[in-house]
Amino acid sequence: MMRCRCKALPFFEKAYALLDPRAASLDINEKTTYRDVMTGMREIYSRQNQRSKVDELKVKLDALR
Repeated sequence: MMRCRCKALPFFEKAYALLDPRAASLDINEKTTYRDVMTGMREIYSRQNQRSKVDELKVKLDALR
């Protein structure tokens, strides 16, 4: 199996770590960034077959809508 060697993941994870604790009080621009970060992470985790992380992010993304 080929592993995804994505260089962007650490940056997505850092942004997520900064935004997630404040998710309830984000302004519209921050919410857009938060959504984009989670979408990017979900795609990378999906390619890495990390199903539990994909499912966790899907739940959070669905809650934003």
